[in-house]
Amino acid sequence: MKKIILFLAVVLFTTIANAQEYKEYYDNGNLKVIGNYDVNKKQTGVWKYYYENGQLGIVGHYKKGKQTGVWKYYYENGQLGIVGHYKKGKETGELKEYYENGQIKEVGSYKDGYDTGEWKNYFKNGQLYSVEMYENGKKHGECRYYTKSGQLEFIFNYKDGRKHGKIREFHSNGQLLSVEYFEDDYGVNMNSWKYYDENGIEQN
Repeated sequence: MKKIILFLAVVLFTTIANAQEYKEYYDNGNLKVIGNYDVNKKQTGVWKYYYENGQLGIVGHYKKGKQTGVWKYYYENGQLGIVGHYKKGKETGELKEYYENGQIKEVGSYKDGYDTGEWKNYFKNGQLYSVEMYENGKKHGECRYYTKSGQLEFIFNYKDGRKHGKIREFHSNGQLLSVEYFEDDYGVNMNSWKYYDENGIEQN
């Protein structure tokens, strides 16, 4: 995904041309950017950005110079990397991100440019890695984390982006390993720690 981000950073800051239709080329003659400007010299309609090898890198719409609608980002090998949605230049609605091998990497939603609701992340093998809850771009609520084999490993609770309340860790057999209590991420109540063996028996 770093390749996509770097590519995006280069192409989105293309200088504005005087003509309504804009095209830019690489030194090797391949098309780099194609799109249109409106009468106010703001990007409009479909814009396409290409890698130097000719592969499509990004395609999306602009309206009055701001990203709108569905945007798609591709790896240099042609594999779809991200499908996102925009409204007046801000991310909105569902986002899906993929690994370069085509496996789903992340699924979540935005509201006014901020992460919101449930977000799921996956390992390259397709196994679920985490289920996190967001509110106004910050982790908020219960978040679960799993091992590559699918075993639940941690359950964290967050409040406005900080660890808050009960934190649980689990043995590889699924039994509870420990319970801790955070107070707004500033510290842990040491007296509240509890530990359990693989059979679920509390240890003193």
